Amino acid sequence: MARLFIALDIAPASKQYIAKCAELIHHQGMRVIPSANYHLTLFFLGEVELDAQAILIGEISNRLATKPISSFNYQLAHLGLFNKPKVAYLGLKHIPAPLSQLANIINEVVAKLGFVNQHNRFIPHISIFRKAKALPSDVVLRSVLPCQVTATSFSLYHSVSTASGVQYQAIHTWALNN
Repeated sequence: MARLFIALDIAPASKQYIAKCAELIHHQGMRVIPSANYHLTLFFLGEVELDAQAILIGEISNRLATKPISSFNYQLAHLGLFNKPKVAYLGLKHIPAPLSQLANIINEVVAKLGFVNQHNRFIPHISIFRKAKALPSDVVLRSVLPCQVTATSFSLYHSVSTASGVQYQAIHTWALNN
């Protein structure tokens, strides 16, 4: 079994920019999330058997063949905080239609396969800090946000715990249409 999630991929140039934003925003006590782990989660699956992974990949591929999603831009416009897990994140100004369509397709496929959504609503975001208890002033944020990101693909990721921390490994990637 593997701990899996489905997420929008972020291009290396955008990851570098987000990492620079995180450096400017960072303040005492926050643990920086490595830029290699930046992603925008579409659905957290949890522990999944190998057979179910193959079925999931096939189902998503089939749905995209009949209902393709085009690449799209989204804008990171604010810093938010999830209090319970103490995670600070960059949130979207608004949810573009293609992102909503993709999230709906993923939700339909995973529900059909028996996966349960652990969240009440979809809050697209990119986590940048752990152990965050408070957010910095808006003055810092205005110097780095908004930031536009282009979504060109999404992946099924395996969350792997290592001695140096969690690493996310793409198992399968789907390109969005240009």
